[in-house]
Amino acid sequence: MPSPCYYCGEDTSFGSGRFVNRLPISTDTFDGYGCAECSGFICDSCGELIYLDEEITTETGDYHETCLEKLDKK
Repeated sequence: MPSPCYYCGEDTSFGSGRFVNRLPISTDTFDGYGCAECSGFICDSCGELIYLDEEITTETGDYHETCLEKLDKK
């Protein structure tokens, strides 16, 4: 039985390749999961998605490691 990602609709059920890192999502209209690829943060420097658990959070926002290094060099 497919279990679609809340964000992208890709299957997150066992055997899909997205099962292990999926996160539970519960809203008024949806109870299911979000895949790790979609459940990360948006980088406050470049605007790209940061994969789950790879963000660096500071007082000014969430960043990719490389984006934060570039900001520190300025």
